[in-house]
Amino acid sequence: MSLLIRQIWALVRKNLLLICFRRPIATFIRAIAIPLVVVLVVSHTKDFFASPLKNGISSPHNTRSLQEGLAASNGRDIVGFVSNGMQGEVSQVIDALSKTIKDAGKSPKQFNSTQELSQTCVTNEVVDDSPKCFAAVVFLFSPKEGTDLSSKGTWNYTIRVDPPGGFADVTQDRNNAEIYTVPLQRAVNAEIVSRWKSGQPFLRHCKASFKSQLSGSIMVVIALVFAVLPQTLYEQTSVVCGVLSFIFPLATYTYFITGPAVFEAYDFKMRMWSQPPDDTEDPHHWRLNNVIHWVFLAIQIAVYPIPAFLVEQARFSTASPYSTFVQPPHEHAPTVTLTSFSKTYKAGPMGGIFKRRRDVHAVTDMSRSAYRRQILCLLGPNGSAKSTTMNCIAGLHKVTSGTVAIDPSRGLGYAPQNNVIWPDLTVEEHIASRRGRIKAWIAATFANAMISRETQGGQVRFEVPAEGPSLGGLIALLERDKDALGVEFYTVGKATLDEVFEKIVKRYGEYAEK
Repeated sequence: MSLLIRQIWALVRKNLLLICFRRPIATFIRAIAIPLVVVLVVSHTKDFFASPLKNGISSPHNTRSLQEGLAASNGRDIVGFVSNGMQGEVSQVIDALSKTIKDAGKSPKQFNSTQELSQTCVTNEVVDDSPKCFAAVVFLFSPKEGTDLSSKGTWNYTIRVDPPGGFADVTQDRNNAEIYTVPLQRAVNAEIVSRWKSGQPFLRHCKASFKSQLSGSIMVVIALVFAVLPQTLYEQTSVVCGVLSFIFPLATYTYFITGPAVFEAYDFKMRMWSQPPDDTEDPHHWRLNNVIHWVFLAIQIAVYPIPAFLVEQARFSTASPYSTFVQPPHEHAPTVTLTSFSKTYKAGPMGGIFKRRRDVHAVTDMSRSAYRRQILCLLGPNGSAKSTTMNCIAGLHKVTSGTVAIDPSRGLGYAPQNNVIWPDLTVEEHIASRRGRIKAWIAATFANAMISRETQGGQVRFEVPAEGPSLGGLIALLERDKDALGVEFYTVGKATLDEVFEKIVKRYGEYAEK
């Protein structure tokens, strides 16, 4: 072994002497210079030959409002609208957008047809001077009105834009879509939503988001059971096969997929209307013809959604004629108004079988108004229907009687009592979407040492006051349970909770009621 090592070292020493001491310049060129040049050329080839396009995923950019988009449009002063002869809701949306455009110093203009629009808003390729039009909205139909081209149905409109030439750059926030398309589309959608008389279909998604995890797991288990059951039953009959296939779609699918496998096992051609010949002594004689399963699948696809929709509406619908969206007549009008509001939990049809149950009147004849820049507090012991009132305002519970009127112009933000904070994010990351507006909220709510680390236990509930300004809505519902906060209620970072809200009120509003 020692001889082998001496021989290897002798060869290595000779090579090092030749390479490093006898031919140092050639070694530098071959070992360092040439590889370095090759790497640099390959790595920077895209800079030599690529276009100025910078594609990819950018850092978050603030979405411009319509006024900000118009201000950044470089001399494009006209925003066109084509109503196609529709009045009513379409006319209201156009009037509201026109007011916003006029306030921004631009000119809204209505056209009778798209042909008239194209004559005024000429594209870049046709004219030599600068285009005059920012964008245009062509309304095709609405829920209550239609046109000669299409009947009424849902909201349907097309945004026409002829932005200036340029390359996409994800490192900048002046891309054409960010200036022209997105601000106008957001403004149109906001006006449409603000006139939607029933806000419950939108708010129901909020409730679904909190209950989806458990329901998803249950549905996966049910699907697996009925998909495996047709394969695991030891003795089956045609009746059992037909009942399972007709009632459960997953079983139907399993029968339909395994049917051709039976033909393949006996090397027969697949037939939808029959089974393999009897002389094969097929142990699967109980099977139904595949065409029957195919018919069952067609029935389930076409018919099953109807009873599912009816059951969902009867059991879980929160839509109520007593909850409405109302445009305030002026900026000093209430944003939320409760008039003779009542909520009663009725005993179910099975409630009186084993134990006599009565209706529970959670809220009775409550009237209250909340105004802009006002903090209204509902205080009371556990069980005093504070959460019930919040849920009814947010549309998560159905109102029994009275009215709940909400200003829809800026939306509704809801921070429920249960934890909805992502456990893996720090405080600053939770509220970094509008960092400039909420630095004071961070300082008021958390100590500096807590901003950059994750919160635990009851501390997560104190992140919601800091999230308030980032909700983006005129109305924010924050639901806090004093008893559930434990000892941390009295000291949060460097301020008590009372001090936090005093700072919030001093900066953003005034107390209405405590």
